Amino acid sequence: MTIGRRDAAASTPLARRQRGQSELVIVWRPIAALKPDQENPRSHTPKQIRRLAASIESLGFNHPILVDREFRVIAGHGRLLACQELDWAEVPTIVIDHLSETQRRAFMIADNRLAENAGWDDQVLARQLKHLCLTELDFSIEATGLEIAEVELRVASLDEASRDRANRASNRTGKRRKAGAKRPVCRDGEWWLLGTHRVHCGGAIDPVACATLMAEERADEGEASPNSVCVCVDPARADAIIRRWQTLTGGEARHAASSRSFDTLADERIATAGAGLLR
Repeated sequence: MTIGRRDAAASTPLARRQRGQSELVIVWRPIAALKPDQENPRSHTPKQIRRLAASIESLGFNHPILVDREFRVIAGHGRLLACQELDWAEVPTIVIDHLSETQRRAFMIADNRLAENAGWDDQVLARQLKHLCLTELDFSIEATGLEIAEVELRVASLDEASRDRANRASNRTGKRRKAGAKRPVCRDGEWWLLGTHRVHCGGAIDPVACATLMAEERADEGEASPNSVCVCVDPARADAIIRRWQTLTGGEARHAASSRSFDTLADERIATAGAGLLR
């Protein structure tokens, strides 16, 4: 908290005056009155100057040129050349009068070099460019400083990344389903209703299954009723019977306890089993 108060105090007008820094005021001055520094280490190609000019013309001059008391340019040499390219007579300036000669030279380098140390978030940049491309602009997209070919390439890379994510998600889903499909849908102890017929999943020695089978037999004929056939099989065989019955009859097998369809439970159980196998 103490640091915060000290920082806040250092930014007050009184503190700035004590450091010899005056209030920053933007003033439009004639280009002819400004003096480019011949010792400026930053170079500008004609192509860059044309791009700067196009950006200023489209978006305005939003970054004033910094000059000292004698109107020598400290920062903004490229913008000054761009305005000359546009045949402007005046440019916005800010006088920086609190720097010594040594500090002025150091700031001239820092203003250019520190910006170079920053990087780009390619995904965010691509999203911003895509938004601009989808908007009806009243200026050229090249006002951003990027050529159309690079803009298209970056936007395409964003779309490609989206497709890759979708494909990876689809592949994971496919793998889960493939892994889950190896397990039977039916479970031991379950009863399935196939129209008037019933299928039980389990061994013949299952006491519940045996009791049900015995109840279904005719006491006087010793044979199963043709309207209520009970089959006692293992889960994998039950799956095959149910699928075969559905194909032949067009009917829908249902889980006896929940009344849910075989296909619905198959989708859920395959997905759940696949997710567990791939963990």
